[in-house]
Amino acid sequence: MAPLILGQQNKASSDSAKGVCTPKLIDAPRLPEPLHSAKGDKSVRQTPVVEFEILESGATANGRLKRSSGVKDLDDWAMNWTREAKYKPRPGCGVLKTTMSLTVDFK
Repeated sequence: MAPLILGQQNKASSDSAKGVCTPKLIDAPRLPEPLHSAKGDKSVRQTPVVEFEILESGATANGRLKRSSGVKDLDDWAMNWTREAKYKPRPGCGVLKTTMSLTVDFK
């Protein structure tokens, strides 16, 4: 299951010309099976919020958890997501600092 990604806020270190530097997610980690079973878990208090940088290569770096969900496994998955997500390369665009909420729909 892929997360619903809400509220991505990008702060580019350089200006983007005609969307050339706009990050485009090309690969995102899937939700591991044990978390699928957490559908009825009432301990999730809020959506985890992560902050990370998107490098020109499309790799991510310097991820950190800005707000916990209240569930360690879900927070760990969110941090893993920031390490494994891949974006389309953006040569010449500089490093982009971004903050996003990772909302998981346990349907």
